[in-house]
Formats: sequence, structure tokens, C-alpha cells
Amino acid sequence: MLLWEKRTRLKQTQIKSLLYKMAGNIFIDKIRKQKIAQKHLANIHFEWRQDSTEDRVAYQELKEQYEKALMLLTEKQRSVFLMNRMEDLTYKEIAERLNVSVKAIEKLMSKALSTLKTTIPNYDPTLLR
Repeated sequence: MLLWEKRTRLKQTQIKSLLYKMAGNIFIDKIRKQKIAQKHLANIHFEWRQDSTEDRVAYQELKEQYEKALMLLTEKQRSVFLMNRMEDLTYKEIAERLNVSVKAIEKLMSKALSTLKTTIPNYDPTLLR
């Protein structure tokens, strides 16, 4: 939008520089968001109290299902979900952190939970608390 608004005042060489700068910023933002998602995924800890082989296999399968399901979420849905479940942030705190409305957070969380419920058999929302 900034480039379009200033198009009449910029020289052609300035436009090229500005485009490169914008592309670089977009790339850096994407890398930062990926690092945040990886950090959250690394913090997922499942606890299992049974030591039988069957329980360990079931635990591993459930863990893999959660990880796959989380990757199906959009970046925003995953961030909101993990901030709520892993960092114990309220919707209001998440909204303030992301500079969006609480209603937007509620919608993102609702969509994330819906995806998890349809993707993971016997989904239990309390497991990631």
C-alpha cells in the first residue's frame, strides 16, 4: 500500500530498492513466524504414567496425530491455539499481543479446535493443558 500511495513521488530506482526491502521484510517475518511455531511445537510435552509397551505405542501415535493436526492449522490458528494451551494466555492477552480483537481470537480458536476435533480420533482438548 505504501508503494502504491507514493508511486508518483518515487523515482524508478527508488521503487526497485523499496521492492527489494519489502521482499526482504516479508521473508524475515515468515522466518520469524516459523521459528515461533517450531518453538511452540518443541514445548509440547505429553505425560503418560503407564509403562506398558501398548501404552507407549498409543502415546506415540497420539503425539504424532497432534503434531500432524497442528501443522494443518493456519499459522494464526496454530499460534493462538499454542499461546492459549501452552502459555496459558487468555483470549484477551493473546488479542493484545497480536493486536487484534478478542472476537478474532475466539474465531481463530474455534476453527483450530474444530480442525483438531475432526482430524484426531477421540480428541481430548484437556490433553494439551
